[in-house]
Amino acid sequence: MQRLTAALDQRAEPLTLFFRDDDAGWGMDALDAMLVVFERHVCPVDLAVIPAALTNENAVRLNSWQSRHLGIGLHQHGYAHHNHEPVGARKCEFGKARPVERQCADIMMGRERLASMLDKVDPVFTPPWNRCLPATVARLTQIGFAAYSADHIIDGDGPAMLPVSLDWERALRDQNLVEALAALLSAPIPQAGIMLHHAVMQAEGLDLLDQLFSTISQHPKIACVPMHQLLETIP
Repeated sequence: MQRLTAALDQRAEPLTLFFRDDDAGWGMDALDAMLVVFERHVCPVDLAVIPAALTNENAVRLNSWQSRHLGIGLHQHGYAHHNHEPVGARKCEFGKARPVERQCADIMMGRERLASMLDKVDPVFTPPWNRCLPATVARLTQIGFAAYSADHIIDGDGPAMLPVSLDWERALRDQNLVEALAALLSAPIPQAGIMLHHAVMQAEGLDLLDQLFSTISQHPKIACVPMHQLLETIP
């Protein structure tokens, strides 16, 4: 991980970094294993929770984690993480196949479900597969969201954007994780996000995550923050 230290050393300005882990509600044992790493390094992480996948038992687990580790944020991840697009099209829960009104009804139903089951939910919306119709994004502010998170920026009306810049599992699968991290940490940008998927993270990914935190935790050019802290800076 010396390359990552070197990348941070050459930065002119500090980098604010957040971690977004998707699909909470699925693979809860794998989520526990990942959260142990974050807890050990006192590093914040935001969990995108699938409303329809959240059982009472899993809600208790998430509430317990959040009470133990104050750096854990919880926010909404679609509604059911269900693909509605036709065969051959890119997967999307909030895409062209359904009217915007139907999509917004699902989002509001999911928002109410999370609010009734979780102790604290941040007003952030992350769509499954990082895809959502711009017209639906434009309605999120009316529904009560302060921010929208995906792997690309959508121009136009809607809440503030909190884009993720690196897909951890994809970079690991492509065998260029360290290179991708070094490029991200040295990029001349003030803020970045890293996307994780605990349900598919293997021992190698957890070990590299642990090494990353050991490398960056004390570096003066980086600050790892929860997403709600970024919301506080939005005008």
